[in-house]
Amino acid sequence: MDSGLIKGYSKANSRVYIFILILLVLIGTYFRVWNLGLSSYWVDEVNSVFAAESLLENGDMALPSGMIYTRARLHTLITALFFYFFDINETTSRAVSAVFGILSIIMVYVLAKKIFNRKVGLMASFLVSFSHFEVGWCRVTRMYTLLQFLSIVIILLFIKGFEGESNKWNNLDLSNTKRGVLHNLFSFFRNKGISVSWIIVCIMCIGIVYFYVHSLIVFLAIGLVLYLMTMTVITLFSKEDSRGEFYKYLFASILTVFAALVVWFLMPGIRELTTNYLSYIPPWAAGTSMAKNPLYLFEFLISPFKFPIAAFFFIGSIQALVRRDRLAIILICIFITPLFFLSFVFSHRSQTYIYYVYPFFLILASYGFVNIVEGEWNFLKNSLLFSKSKLLKSGLYLMFFTIFLISPWFRVVFHIPDSGDGVTNFAVTTDEWRKASEILKNNKKEDDLVISSLPQVLMFYKVKSDYTLNMAALKRSERNDFKDSIGRWRDVYSGTVCIESLDELKKIIENNAAGWIAVSKYHLEHDNYIPEDVREFLMEFFKDYIKTNRGTIFIFHWS
Repeated sequence: MDSGLIKGYSKANSRVYIFILILLVLIGTYFRVWNLGLSSYWVDEVNSVFAAESLLENGDMALPSGMIYTRARLHTLITALFFYFFDINETTSRAVSAVFGILSIIMVYVLAKKIFNRKVGLMASFLVSFSHFEVGWCRVTRMYTLLQFLSIVIILLFIKGFEGESNKWNNLDLSNTKRGVLHNLFSFFRNKGISVSWIIVCIMCIGIVYFYVHSLIVFLAIGLVLYLMTMTVITLFSKEDSRGEFYKYLFASILTVFAALVVWFLMPGIRELTTNYLSYIPPWAAGTSMAKNPLYLFEFLISPFKFPIAAFFFIGSIQALVRRDRLAIILICIFITPLFFLSFVFSHRSQTYIYYVYPFFLILASYGFVNIVEGEWNFLKNSLLFSKSKLLKSGLYLMFFTIFLISPWFRVVFHIPDSGDGVTNFAVTTDEWRKASEILKNNKKEDDLVISSLPQVLMFYKVKSDYTLNMAALKRSERNDFKDSIGRWRDVYSGTVCIESLDELKKIIENNAAGWIAVSKYHLEHDNYIPEDVREFLMEFFKDYIKTNRGTIFIFHWS
């Protein structure tokens, strides 16, 4: 009878957990899809849009310049499928990111439940659902939510393949040589919780993500190697009888390091690519202090605006290490690896680059939170008359949970779906290029010249630019050696001619009777896009200019 009661109680609890998870998914869906097309396209979004549109029409992923867009080809393919069934617009293209962001809410619950328990799973899903950082990138036409979703899948595959249920070392009989070496070897794998087939699937997924989504997945692979080495040390000095576990992690560490050395020395293309990545600073990062600040990502994570998630993360990480929780240590290793490399090895860093491992940060924070509440509950059970009351325990959770409800990051997410064009969604800040295109179409004459700092975005909104005024775009063209037939540098995305200096800009204005210059405020404020002499000329020469509603685009006119 007792077992029946326990079984019934478990089923009732399961229904409650599933109901809460469904509620979190529904709320998270609202934040991710409501008014999805409200903002203009951010600069990088149109590259994915043009490539997906080209894939539908021509069978390739060509940009308007003619260059083939090779980044995140899987994301481009999925976006093209959405375009095939729906219209080509901001909502449809961003829906791809929203879908994978919504799926990540569910997958975070699955992963956290697998590693810890359902309470941690629900808490982690709550943080993912309401995190403005998570929501923001779900509202942008980029590959990052797909990368995040697949990263969670890869970790689940690794756990299933390498950290399955195992038997003790002494239960394995390797003396039966009649069965063959391979049979005994696979018997050893099974007894140590290793599934070769699932590991192969995991490695294949890492390869697919690397070639068809984003190369950042390399850090996740390095994090898994770090985990193997960490567990080798832990099991070596463990007081428990862990001889088999020690050999398991030792052999896996040696094998992965050997494989990495083989790739490094026998595949010069990958070695050269890695070397270039280490020293390369993209044009957008050249003029920003944050990209050069080694502590930028740490400051982002511990920002008061995200209080108190980082504090719970540190608590959860320490508890996982002290308790030698293997699966939790996986999360620690795969999160700190990109954090370390991007902060202290690479030449630039961006919060975008840790987005795909951010759920692991939130899971560990959830673990720390639940442990604190459970610890207090264990204390109360021994000191109160009504210690078995579920209502009392729920009240205790609610008391601690209040700290999240009053936090700025929780409150601000409610405003994201209704934030207008030119307002940050806490992932990117869009410029009002849709409004700027309307101003140009309503005011310019047919023969008027158009110069813009982002011609590819104006192109989507049906305004053709004759020149690009953007020194970062010029440097990108020079790096890719992208010229036209008469030797002029052309923007690699739009194909428009790049203006190379202030003198050239003045000559263009002198030689054309009328024209328009559309430049974003962000570009005007950063010398790596618009040099100081060009900026001063624009502001002094054009006394009267038009600004969009929120002032994110400046439009200059001459006639």
